[in-house]
Amino acid sequence: MSEDRLIRRVRWACWLSLVSLAFMVWSLVHPRPIPVIAAMSVGQGLGTIALVLYGWAVAIDLRRRKVLPGRDSSLPPD
Repeated sequence: MSEDRLIRRVRWACWLSLVSLAFMVWSLVHPRPIPVIAAMSVGQGLGTIALVLYGWAVAIDLRRRKVLPGRDSSLPPD
């Protein structure tokens, strides 16, 4: 995976986190049923997707730096 795709994935994670945070703040500012339900469903869903994207980018970066073993490498013997 190229460096541009990795950076793009992290940027998407940041934008999705900000949108998710906006839903959460909206439910705190206007504590009505619709904003609270939107924060609990849409906001949480977007936040989860952002977390997965960021974790995926971190795992790829750690594999690239040889901190984590890749798919084709075996674990060293004990």
